[in-house]
Amino acid sequence: MATTTGERIDTDRAHDGPIDATGAEPAGGPTRQPGSKPAGRPIGVPAQTPSPSPVRLVRLTGEHWEVLRDLRLRALFESPQAFPVPYERERHWPDARWRERCTSSVWVAAECAGTYVGLARLTGEPPADHGKPYPPHEVRYVESVWVDPSARRQGVLRQMLAFLEVEARRDPKVRRLLLWVLRGNDGASKAYRRLGFRSARGKFWQVFTISETESVWECRLRKELYPTSSRPVGSTALSPR
Repeated sequence: MATTTGERIDTDRAHDGPIDATGAEPAGGPTRQPGSKPAGRPIGVPAQTPSPSPVRLVRLTGEHWEVLRDLRLRALFESPQAFPVPYERERHWPDARWRERCTSSVWVAAECAGTYVGLARLTGEPPADHGKPYPPHEVRYVESVWVDPSARRQGVLRQMLAFLEVEARRDPKVRRLLLWVLRGNDGASKAYRRLGFRSARGKFWQVFTISETESVWECRLRKELYPTSSRPVGSTALSPR
């Protein structure tokens, strides 16, 4: 799926597939369970979001920093159980910080009928406190993924992840995608598994430290971009992991 900056792309719908088992969840729990929704409505949140049909994808550039800000705050507000960072922590960020964040990674947004309904990010930097389970040049990290509740189960997630996968494949050294899912977010975990993500090697579960007094459990999932039978030309065969 080739694209140019700012281009909108129509893609197809998602389909269900087999779901494999993960490792057992750790005993106990995090020091902070993801919170409930704050009162009111954050910046950029419409009173009602229409169902997306059809969905178009937009790669966000520096000029889209306000779109990123509004979508990210909507995500933290609408789905606090899906993110380790609370809405209140980012809602007061200055504009300069949003501008910098918009240009430091690959961001894709899903749009329908003039309303943005999804967001996802691709970066080469591992999340803080997560270590580096694979050689850095072989990995891209999928983060900040969110789909508006009204647009779920309509292929939006699949389309955004397919876009990011194409971006990751632009570097032939990149072998896999990694992401983390918060403990208890079973819907997201199942959705990712339908789209080809599996339990990553090493520790399935690990603690993400938010502050000196806050932490949450997260499960690491991976997607191999090049199975042994479909390695890119000139690449070296890797041992099974």
